This record gives sequence, C-alpha cells and structure tokens, in this order.
Amino acid sequence: MKSRLLFLLIIVTLLSSLLVSPSQTRAAPPALPVAAAPTAPTDIPVSLLSNVADYALTPPKFFWRETQTINCDPDSQNHVMRDLIKRRAIQGSTIRTVYDRTFASSPCSSRFTSNLVADSSHIYWTTSGGLLRLSTLANADVNPPTAPTTVTTTLAGAPELIMASSSVYVLTTSNGIWKVTKATNQAVRIVTAANVGANPRNFQTDGVYLYWVTGGVLKRSELSGGASQQIGGSGVTGYFPKFYLCIFPPCPPADGGVYIGVGKTLKRYNVSTGAFIADLYTSIESTARIREISVVAGTAFFVEDRQTGPADPFPPVGSFILRKKTDGSGTTPLLYSSSSTIVEGPVQEFATYNGYIYWNEDGELLRISQNASALPLTNMSITSIEATQSIQDLANSVRLIRGKRTVVRVHAKSAGPSVPGVTMLLYRLSGAGTVIGEPLQPSNVTGQYLTVQSAPNRTLLEDTFWYELPIEWTQGVAFNSGFALRLRAELNPYHFPPQASYAGNSASFSKQLSPSPTLDLRFVLFRYDYATASGTALAEARYKEDYLQALSWMRRVYPLSSKPGTIASGGTGLHTHYFSYKDNDLRRHLNYSHDDCPDDPKDDGGLCASDYVHDLLEEWDDEGNWTHAPMYGFMPEYTDINGKTWFPRGSADGDTANGPANYGAAGWDNDGASSDYYAGHEIGHVLDRDHPTPAGDPDTGDDTSVGCGHSQSDDSYPYSGARIGNGTLMGFDVGDPGVHPSLVPRVFPNSIWTDMMSYCANEWISDYTYEGIYDEVSLLKPAQDQQRDQASAPRVAVVRIAGSIYPNKASGAITRVRRMDAVASTSNPAGTHRLRLLDSNNALLATHIFTPTQNDDGVSRLRFSEYIPWSNGTRSIVLENAAGTQTYATYAVSAAPPTISNVHLVGATAPVTGNVTLAWDASDPDGDTLTFDIAYSKDNGVTFEPVELNVAANSAVVDTLILGGGATAILRVTASDGAQTASAASPPFALASKAPQVTILSPASGARVAYGQTVNFAAQVDDLQAGSLPDASLTWRNQYGQIGTGPQFSAVDLPVGINTITLTAVNGALQTTSVITVEVHDDLDLPGATLTAGPDQIGWQFDLGAAQSQSATVYVSNVGSGTLSWSASESVPWLSLNVTAGSAPDQITLTAN
Repeated sequence: MKSRLLFLLIIVTLLSSLLVSPSQTRAAPPALPVAAAPTAPTDIPVSLLSNVADYALTPPKFFWRETQTINCDPDSQNHVMRDLIKRRAIQGSTIRTVYDRTFASSPCSSRFTSNLVADSSHIYWTTSGGLLRLSTLANADVNPPTAPTTVTTTLAGAPELIMASSSVYVLTTSNGIWKVTKATNQAVRIVTAANVGANPRNFQTDGVYLYWVTGGVLKRSELSGGASQQIGGSGVTGYFPKFYLCIFPPCPPADGGVYIGVGKTLKRYNVSTGAFIADLYTSIESTARIREISVVAGTAFFVEDRQTGPADPFPPVGSFILRKKTDGSGTTPLLYSSSSTIVEGPVQEFATYNGYIYWNEDGELLRISQNASALPLTNMSITSIEATQSIQDLANSVRLIRGKRTVVRVHAKSAGPSVPGVTMLLYRLSGAGTVIGEPLQPSNVTGQYLTVQSAPNRTLLEDTFWYELPIEWTQGVAFNSGFALRLRAELNPYHFPPQASYAGNSASFSKQLSPSPTLDLRFVLFRYDYATASGTALAEARYKEDYLQALSWMRRVYPLSSKPGTIASGGTGLHTHYFSYKDNDLRRHLNYSHDDCPDDPKDDGGLCASDYVHDLLEEWDDEGNWTHAPMYGFMPEYTDINGKTWFPRGSADGDTANGPANYGAAGWDNDGASSDYYAGHEIGHVLDRDHPTPAGDPDTGDDTSVGCGHSQSDDSYPYSGARIGNGTLMGFDVGDPGVHPSLVPRVFPNSIWTDMMSYCANEWISDYTYEGIYDEVSLLKPAQDQQRDQASAPRVAVVRIAGSIYPNKASGAITRVRRMDAVASTSNPAGTHRLRLLDSNNALLATHIFTPTQNDDGVSRLRFSEYIPWSNGTRSIVLENAAGTQTYATYAVSAAPPTISNVHLVGATAPVTGNVTLAWDASDPDGDTLTFDIAYSKDNGVTFEPVELNVAANSAVVDTLILGGGATAILRVTASDGAQTASAASPPFALASKAPQVTILSPASGARVAYGQTVNFAAQVDDLQAGSLPDASLTWRNQYGQIGTGPQFSAVDLPVGINTITLTAVNGALQTTSVITVEVHDDLDLPGATLTAGPDQIGWQFDLGAAQSQSATVYVSNVGSGTLSWSASESVPWLSLNVTAGSAPDQITLTAN
C-alpha cells in the first residue's frame, strides 16, 4: 500500500515587548513636623548569604568576599588566612567561587584593603600591592586558578572604590581621588588631597558627580575631577545622591536631589538652588542618627541608628529601616529593626534594587521587600514528577531501568497568572530519605529560570522543569531489597518571587529500578565495488552514520542500561562487536542481476539481497560459534551507472537481521540516516516483536497489510493506529547530539508517534513493545548460553542448504550450499517440505523433512536453512513439497572438491600494514569455476572473521587497516565450486596493531550549558585488537586536568568558559584522542520573552487518493517574561492554519487536505 507523508515547517517570529511604567513629577512639598514613633515592622527579612565581609550588588549578581581564619592561634607563628570571592544570582542560584587564596598573615587579617566593586566583566579591589582586577568569569577551582591582574600599584592602602561609566574611582585616605580607566588601566589623580579633606569616607556617585564626607561635611566633584564644593551644611551622618537633569534652574525635581541625614533628621537638598527643599523626617529619639539612605521611585529608604541601652562602657546601638515618600507625605513605616546591638549600627552596605532592600548585618546578607503589601504574591505548586527513559505516563507505570539515561520532568503550575523567573532544585535522597550531595539545577535549554505557566502543556519540553540525571543517580540507592530512584523537588527554593504560600513547593518521588538485562549483538558493515562514469568506487556501510547511529538509537530506545560497551567488555546493557567485509556479489543481489534472485523483485518483496545476507550471517555464526549473539548486517544502498537506485530492503530471520546503510533519512526522520530506527525495527523482530495489529481492526488475525503497509501480526497490540500509547503516555528521546546535531531531547506525543515495529512514520517505542523487549532480552542471555553450550557439542560433517520457496508461483531456489562441520538439524516428519540428496544415478541417499519459515515482512515467500548430515556420493539436491508432488528447485553438486595451496602475501612489509596483495594457487578437478572467500585470524587460527567473499581471481588486495593487529596473524582462503570447498592459510605474520576508534557521543562539540548544569559525557570506543578497553584506559581531560574516566561519566562543575575536552583511549603503545568543546556560561539574567512551540514535528499519512483531511495542534508558549507575539505561515498549498498570528500562550490548528 503506497502512502504519502505530509510534513510541516512552521516559522514563528518572536516579537517581545516590555511594559514600562510612565514617570511622574510631583511638586516640592512643604516642610514637615517631627515624625511620630515608627510602627511595628511590616515584613520578615530573608537571609541570603552568610560570612559576608562585604558585597557588591551588580545585577543580576551578587559578588561578595569571605575571609576565613584557618589558624590564628596566638601561640603559633604560622597564622593562616583565606580570602574568597563568590557570586550568586540576586534571585537565587548555585553559588560559584571566583577567587580563593590561602596565605600566611600576621596579624590575622584579610589581604583585601578596600571594598569590592564590580561590573558585568570584572571585579576590583585593593591590597597592599595596589588595585587588582579579576574577571567575573574567573574560576577558583581549576589548576592553576584564574589570577587577578594588577591594574596599578599606585593605589594602595585602605581606600573606598566606586564605579561610574567606564572608570573606577578610588577615594584614598590621604592621596586624593583617582580615576582608573577600565579600558587602559590608566590611573590619574583627579582631586587633590587638599580638595578632598581629612579622613574622607562614604564615597558615592550619582553618575555625574562624586560625593564623599569629610569632617561631617558632604562634598562633591565632577567625574572629571577638579575643585570640590560643599553640599548642604555640617553634621552630615549619611546621604544619598540622586541625579536629575535641570535645564533652567531652579527645578522642582520629582525625587531628585541629595538626601542628607543630619543627626536624627532626613533632609532633601536641591543642588540647583543650593538650598534644602524640606525636612522629610525627624526622629523623636534624641540619640538617633540617620546613616544609610536610598531613594527609589519617589520613596526614600533609610537606616536610623539609635542607642538601645545604657553605656557599658559603650552605648549599644541598634538599626531601624524605615520608608518615607520623597514628597514628605504619609506615614513613616518601620520595615525592620535589628536584634543585634553593637557600637556601630549593625545594618551596613545598605542598597535597594528591583523592589527589595539589601544589607549586610554581622556578616549576613539580608533582603526585605520595599513594600510588602504591594508585592504581587503568587501561588505555585508542583503537580507531578515524571521519570522517563524512553516512554512514560504521569503515573510512572512504565518500568525504569537501572543505569539507563533518565530525564526527570517536574511539572509545576501557577494558580493565577503565569509566573516568570522561577527556578527549581532536584535533590537525590537515600533509602532513609536523607539528602545525598548537592542538588541539580534544571537542564532546560532556556536556562534554570523559566515561567511557571497557569496552564502548562506537557507536550512542550520547556513548559516543565527537566533534569537529565547524572550517571551515578541512575544507579539508584539501596531500597526495599533492591535499588530505587528517590528524589525530592523544591520549587522556588529561594522564595523569589514571593508566594502567598509555599505549601505545594516540595514533592518527593520513589520508584524501584529494574535490573538491566544484557543484549549482545554482532554487526557486519558490508562493502562492495561498483562502476561509476569515472571508474570504480567503493560502497560501504559507515562506521559513525550507520553503525554508531544505530547503537545510539537502540541505547536511547531499548530497555537497557546506557553504558557503551563491547561484547568483550561484559556487564549489562547493549554490548556489540563489529567487523567490515567486502562482497561484490551483494551488489548483484541488490540489483537482481544474480541468478539466485527471482526475475521479478515483487516475488520476494525486494528481499533478494536480504536473504543472501541472512545466509552469510547464519553461516558465519555457525562457523564462528557466535550463537550467543544475534547478528545484523548493514547493506549499502546501490546506485548503478545509469543513476538507478536500488534500496537494500532488510528483514529478520531467526537470530539474524539486516537493513540499509548509507541511505538517507525518511521524510519524518531528521537525523540524516534511516539505518538507526531500521536496525531497531529488524532487531526487534529477532527479539520476538511482531508488526502491530491496530487495536480494534475488524480483520484481526489475518495477515493483510493495513494502515501503514505492515502485516497484522501481533493481535495483542493495545493501541489504535499503531500509536505508542494513549492517555498520558508520551515518548521521550534523551538525545545524542554528538552523533547527530538533531538528536536533542524531545517529547513524542502519542497522537503523532507510532510504534517502532510498524511501518508508519514517526517511529518510537510504545510501552507495550518496551516491556516485551525487556522480557525477551531478560530471557535471552540464559537461552544464548544454553544454545552456545549445545553448539559446542561435537560437530559433524554436514551440508548447509538455504533457499526460498514461492508458493504463489510453485517455484523456489536453492541459493546457498556449503559443506562444513556443524550441529545437524533434526528432520521433522510433520514438516511441509523436504530436501533429498541424490547420487549420480538419482538414487536417494538421504531425505530431510522440514517446515520453512514465513518472515514477518509482508511477502509470501518462505525461507529455509537446514543442516543435513553429508552423504558421500551426493551429486544433486532436490527441493520438494513433503509429498513429493511438487519440485521447486534442483541443485547440482560436483564430484570432487577443489584444491588450494601456497597462500601468501606479496611484497608485504613487516609488520604488515595498509593495503597488501594476497595470492594463492587453486584448481578444480571437475573443471568448475571457483570463487574464493578470504578470512582473517589475529590469533593464529583460533578465531576468524571474513574479509572478502566471492573473489573470482587467484589474488586480492586486502585492506589491513580494518583488521585488528596480531603477532601471529594469518589469512585463510576458502575455494568453492558451489558446494564443495577447500581451504588453506598463509604462514603466520605480524600485522600492525591499530589505535582505538574513539567517538564522543555526547555532548556535541560546541555545546553551551549554564554553570552547574549536568553534562553527561559518553563515548563509543572500539579496539580492533582486544575488542574492549578497561575504563582506566579511557581518560577525559579539559585544559586544567583530568575530569573523568571510562566510556561515560557526569560533570556538574565544569569551569566557566570554553572547556576543551579531550578523550584519550590507550591500548598498549597506541592511543587515539577525540576533542570537543563545551562552553559553560555564567549568564544569570532572567530570560525575556522566549518562544517555545510544539510538537516540534507533525506528520500525517494518507492512503493514496484519500479525500478526508487531517489536522493537528501546535502549541505556542512563552517561557520567559514580558509579552511574546508570534506569527506563522505555511509554504505548501495543501496545508492551512486556523490562525497566523497571536500572543503566547496560544495554539494553532493545522489542517492537511
């Protein structure tokens, strides 16, 4: 049944806008009377940080200094101190250390002699050695740590620093004011010490002037320097300058001017007129002193210090934070009063930003709202936690595999309007419920802050907080006589933004992990020569795009642990081995020019090459005693000299399967190749998975192709249309961007995606198939071990006979006959067909009865492969039905086997490397045409792997670069006349060892992550000599040192900047490196309007000529702040959109006609 797939590319234009409140101007108020005593505090402060010596508020970050005493024993001469600078987002985030130095110090004190100032690029401070500068992206936990640079040695001592425009300004105690230009590091004194005055302090700027206090007098100077002027009168205890532009003085500023504390009075000064505007507030406390002030949007916030008790011997002082409108109106509410009492007021480093007040109190950084009653309180909660590995529902009913890559999606919802700028932390819990280690921050592409939607859509990945778990977490913790994944999620852990209630912000998760079974697979990468207009070319299955991409798909989809490995490495999960070999006869089977193929490809469903490869794989499996591992062959697509392309259709038969290679992706598949999901499908057949019969189909039980064109084989399949599920079941791809850039984490809705065992578009895995594969693979290993034991029983001389039967045409073909030593097949008296061995007089020598198999490929041809004890004198083999009333094919057997000798390398180097010529002598007593198969052994004949088949000449060029090295290597040549064979081997020789093959699967080179996000590293490493390498032979390093070992590991603390990651694999004296880069950014800005839309892929399948339209819905969401407007358009006439523009959140209905 032919079908047409329709696909969609939607281009959405993001238009964001931010709402800005209009400014207001007020008239200057009259002077106010003495204020009444403040009322009780209106809010409770939040503790943000501890051990804060001083801090710089540089939105969106805090930078602060800690000074730790390591050893200050007065009896010791070795006093040791430690200075650190750390950073955290203002709204809350993981803490990162940017500077860390331990040093000897006597007396015990910090090396910092000034406060910190910072911009988005650098942090500045002084030591006894001068003014230093450190990048805000500095790393303290690398070797060597990022070092600060000395800007100038001129400015030492204990100055105060401020920053304005492109310069740092330095107020020294006795050397005037200096301007340091950031771009040039040039330091110039702009105000002399005489103009500054004695003992200057409290250095500030409004961006136009510099201000400071000396001797109780407030002074200012222009940023360019020069003479200073006094502002206001004497007795200044605190101040805050707020610049305003005045064109024609005197000006009535809205809230501009300089706010000055003079003892217990807060005054407002008009710098244009040189006079005080008004007294805004006067405390009733005689001991009061207004010390810290900040003005925001018509409101003054200030700190009033008061004596809180009798002197003993010094008077204790407490701090009170109050609020007053700058026009003098209204009350003066008390926002906070300190419980600490010291000689100096405990509230220090007072600042305001974005609706909050910040200050340092006894080393604790505190935050309180500027107006608690005006805060927009939200109400958010966690609704569910979903742990998915390939497919999952909201009840988490699908099993989780221990050691398999896992993404945890935590679904949260706002009870009111959507809330932007929210983060969440995920904790790992022990079996007892205690926290293990540090929490994870979200893995969201948009960063750790996103919008909690009022109506979140699970189809949209970025509408939920999601976390790719570190490898260690996927191993679980001991729990209930097994291992479990135990987690706790904390929504809005920093209480920013504030909520009316935090009752629903915590949720726990626990689910037992199922042990991973082991699936061993052997892969064959076929090659062949083909003619082109310019000569001969080599078609070959590709190592990365075919083999590795198929492994990646299976590891992401199948219920197996994710650790990459080979059969030789052991353990659980998917373990593989591969080899490459050349066979020009494969090309002839692909284009149906070989005698074994039927005249019409429709007779065998286009499977002539597939059947041929099955015969080869089974034969090698028997000869190599590999029965414990199913085999899969990659067949390269063939394009002949006329430009016609022959698709290598694959199939499964017993323990072997095959499929296309070097073939582009299907229309719905965007990873560049079809070989990955195709291999998963055919190997699924090997694992006893059949084509799904659509649930509810009226023809259940027959084998008629329906829907997507596959046979109805599994009548137990539970979902209609071969969908991957119903209800809340959704597929999820954890991705492998190092394999292909399109392989990023994705959500697969069950309304669009279909089961991997169907022929439909958008293939993934259903929970039904997931559970079926798990059960089958769990039983497979013991069965394989038993099968291998049986195969190790004494082998007898047999003739293997393989072929096809076409019942609809009453014909058949014997396609392969080989004499060999193997375990004989058992004749089945109840079989439907028979093979008869006849002598030269057509006398019967032996009869073998069997029943052929019907492959699950939707065609009527039958397949057989039988091992019959050899009867001397056999001259023909006859294929018949069991009754002998229908003969399908006859195969002639020669009387004598060929002879072969003198197998040798021609002019090879020692050790052998590169392309070498292998030659031999051969003849056939019957005069039959001979073909030759070449096999290689790196261990002097203990094991063999094929190199090239069906060579017509008495020599061949062997590419030894695809062969593992060995000190006692041999090449064996087998001559065949069709049924009879003879073999001879070369003398042993040394073949050069090969370095390991190394491919980093994840992450992709150039990946960009936020500091603290989980990065899971994985690599496929194949060694042609040993098959596998121990974990210790695989080392991962960045430019600072080793960060991991083995084929996979996790990192959550990569340093900020470009990390050059090098994986080195060593096998003896040889090594291979693979290099990628990972950028770790430190961007802590809350995201603006940010588009997300999904599903990211829509596809429909129509029967040819169908008239009924189909539709799907695309959801549009804004995971950032502000307003997001979108527009969409279609580029094909058969697609229509119900809306083409709007504002998020929104949805678009797509209709295909």
